[in-house]
Amino acid sequence: MSEGWKSKTSSWRARCGLTAAAIVLSLGPVMAENTLDPAPDPDQSRAEYEQVSKEITLSSERLAKLAADIAAVKKDHASITAALIQSAMTEQKLGQDIEDIGAKLEGLKREEQKIRASLAARRDVLAEVLGALQRMGLN
Repeated sequence: MSEGWKSKTSSWRARCGLTAAAIVLSLGPVMAENTLDPAPDPDQSRAEYEQVSKEITLSSERLAKLAADIAAVKKDHASITAALIQSAMTEQKLGQDIEDIGAKLEGLKREEQKIRASLAARRDVLAEVLGALQRMGLN
């Protein structure tokens, strides 16, 4: 039994050894690829550099355009604010003019009423004078 057990153990050890050797041999090329640093491709590096430079240039152009847009918006804001202030002042002036015209119109209406009352009072006097003149003309 001890010989059978030894043969099974050595058979198992032999299989493990062969498996380990196969693993080591199969990992050899992978390890070699990882340890060897291939020389960087200058064309690829140059292309990457040019791409990054182009993106930076585009970003700078976008920043310049955004800055110009911001300046235009600030200028428009200032113009609109000035126009709003001017229109508020004009509205106040026109409101005051309307009040002044309304007050003047009220004064003219009162004067009209006085004149109408005066004419109504004189109408009676004029009627008497005309009546007297007619009587004088008939006699």
